[in-house]
Amino acid sequence: MSGKLFSRLSDCFAGGDGGYARRDRGGAREAIADDARHEAFVALKQALLDKRGCSPDEVRVIAGILDRAAADIRGMAVSHGAVRPGAAEASAVPAAVPAAAEGVAPVRAPGAPDGASSGARHQTMRVGLEARRRELTVSAVGHLTPGMLRVEFASPELATFDSRSPDDHVKLFLPGGVMRDYTPRAFDRERCTLTIDFALHDAGPATRWALQAKAGDRLQIGGPRGSRVTPDDFDWYLLVGDETALPAIGRRLEELRSGVPVITVVVVDGMAEAQQIPTKTDWTPHWVCRDRASGSDADLLLRTLQGIDTPPGEGYVWIAGEARISRTLRDDFINRRKHPRQWLKAAGYWVQGAPGSSEKHDD
Repeated sequence: MSGKLFSRLSDCFAGGDGGYARRDRGGAREAIADDARHEAFVALKQALLDKRGCSPDEVRVIAGILDRAAADIRGMAVSHGAVRPGAAEASAVPAAVPAAAEGVAPVRAPGAPDGASSGARHQTMRVGLEARRRELTVSAVGHLTPGMLRVEFASPELATFDSRSPDDHVKLFLPGGVMRDYTPRAFDRERCTLTIDFALHDAGPATRWALQAKAGDRLQIGGPRGSRVTPDDFDWYLLVGDETALPAIGRRLEELRSGVPVITVVVVDGMAEAQQIPTKTDWTPHWVCRDRASGSDADLLLRTLQGIDTPPGEGYVWIAGEARISRTLRDDFINRRKHPRQWLKAAGYWVQGAPGSSEKHDD
């Protein structure tokens, strides 16, 4: 966060001329002027969500500012009869500041011990992003495995590209007016690059384009429109899917904190499709090879998962791939295993027999 931005936030809330000063008139506290309150809101929003982030010291100061602001708001509410004194006083600090918001550390409630959350753990945050079109140029094409093709793009327009969650998607605008959604596998704003992995599981328009792509080719993308950010505070993670889920699984493995147990279960055509993914997590991969005699992908994954014990504690389950996979496994985790719905996300990235279709199964 820039010094100017931080100073503006502090001035708006911490007192001083035109700031968030406590003013008594007739024994009642007044709210700050609309313009000062708006300045504070804008500064705080940018501090928490700006891609440059803010330092831990700044986060602690922001927590104190919010504490004083919330105390004033509660005081005004009580004085005006909006709430009863002592009734349901919320913490002065927001329930959660997701660690996945780049550069922002979790905020502790005043007086809370180290490691304690200011509110409930595992709070998912939705972040709106700028849904603009960008024109990219292919810079490199190569196979990760026989069935996974990696295309790297470059463009000055990627200097402002943003993606906060490993399972975000961008829309590819393909020849003939066709659009398809794909996961941003990696991006680098400083180098203005974007990487997209293409699972060669069908002969659709995106696959055909990727197979023919060469350096210098151009492609337009749109988004991401927003991110659903899952916090990196679960005790373990279970990531399940087919090849189309691998870009998101790979990115999450690279981004999760050091040492956290992660189990992946991915159905593939053969062990030649197993990927080596750099990660600091305690990763246990299960590569499930297809066998026509063993039934559908959903059946294969379900049987494999029945033989896997998850670590103790509170875990996050993420499922993606063909719609039947995500639907079947989601129902099993929620109805049979009684896994909390809010700690699970399932998405049908594609639907067998329905090109260009997808399904969302999470609540």
